[in-house]
Amino acid sequence: MNRRELLKGIGTLGMAAALPLEFRLSPPIEHTMQSLASKKNIGFGTSVGNEIYRNSIYRSHILRHCSIITPENSLKWKNLVGSKKNYDFHDSDRLYDFCFENNLEMRGHALIFEKSMKKWISDCDCNLNTELTRFIHTVTARYPNIQSWDVFNEIIDSNGNMGWLREDSIFRVLGPKYLKNFSELLYTVNPSYEQVVNDWIGPYSGKYFDRRRYSALKMLEYFKKNDLKVKTLGVQSHLLFSRENYDRKAWLSFCKECKNLGFNIKISEIDLSLGKRETNFRAIEDIAYSVRTYLEDTLSFGNVNSLVAWGLVDSFSFSLSNDMWRNVSFGPSPFTSDYNIGLIGKEIKTALLNAPRFESQS
Repeated sequence: MNRRELLKGIGTLGMAAALPLEFRLSPPIEHTMQSLASKKNIGFGTSVGNEIYRNSIYRSHILRHCSIITPENSLKWKNLVGSKKNYDFHDSDRLYDFCFENNLEMRGHALIFEKSMKKWISDCDCNLNTELTRFIHTVTARYPNIQSWDVFNEIIDSNGNMGWLREDSIFRVLGPKYLKNFSELLYTVNPSYEQVVNDWIGPYSGKYFDRRRYSALKMLEYFKKNDLKVKTLGVQSHLLFSRENYDRKAWLSFCKECKNLGFNIKISEIDLSLGKRETNFRAIEDIAYSVRTYLEDTLSFGNVNSLVAWGLVDSFSFSLSNDMWRNVSFGPSPFTSDYNIGLIGKEIKTALLNAPRFESQS
């Protein structure tokens, strides 16, 4: 007897309360996030940490709603190498095996992420190019089922080199040529990899965000002109609608330019900040509406291939469990701690239902 038949039979007898919680909370398959996303020909997923192994209900919830898993930290340099001489694959191996066993796509987040390696670079008496080359070869060979890699993570700086490239510790040692070199290296490892540059852009009004979008487009133009194999932009959607207004016209124009340049888009990390902690519930409702509009607009472009939440359930949200931004009140995840769909989750579902499958003409 399959799960649906089991539920039907028990429901007929009026015995649904006897089911384990993870069964009773399960929505019809046609109402899951992934089922709605798949109708738009995109994948839906979430970021995860080690909580996925500790709570069976949370784990089942992810398996119902997601087809994509992004590791919060386990594939980053700081976790795999840190200050050690030898690699530590314990956490990344465990997640990779979990994804493989459950037919989930695991994303490669992230190969070149200077913020995760900054201390190591400053302390390393070594050839940086050699070590990063070794890192790419080692990690990709160990995880052959990962087909989508964030090759570069958070490299945009409007005040940087060429008006867009962050002049970080990697840049200071290797110069801008590292972009081409490592993209080519990954291409030689596997030409079919989806190579992604992942960064926070911001769909808001104001000069700062105008410049940031302009810098992102200059970066994509550079990639295209220099024939880098990076063909996808990961849009980190850490949304801050309580502090900035959504600039719909500017955002639609940005998405259209990305499409015209020939790049795909991933909505790679969507979560919500409410700004100051005293934000009231009415403000959250207004923010939720802006989230839906932003998603509907972005998903209206046919080059968007995935939507990944940075935390799926309130009680296991990276944002809600981390106080690194002490003065910021992080907003709700798509699902509440009791696994019911929350305000933001409802808006995501509405956006998935409303977003057309054709190109936006706006």
